[in-house]
Amino acid sequence: MAGQFCLCGDVGWGIDGGVGEDDRERLFRIRQQASLLFPRFTTIIAQPGLSIGSASDEQLRLIAGAASYVQTVTKGGFEVYGSD
Repeated sequence: MAGQFCLCGDVGWGIDGGVGEDDRERLFRIRQQASLLFPRFTTIIAQPGLSIGSASDEQLRLIAGAASYVQTVTKGGFEVYGSD
């Protein structure tokens, strides 16, 4: 699958704890691709007790502050779900 990457626990370590030649090549390719891999984060907050339509200014400022922090740190999305 192009563009996708998974480092699973199936690296074949040798009996003596060493790394085989195939493993070295695989790890070298992973290292080369690392700068091209972009993890994406989305922070989701579910607040069933929060009424979206009647949220107070204080609640909205708190959510906005959390959204700003999360987006600055993770460069990802931020979603809040509440009740109608």
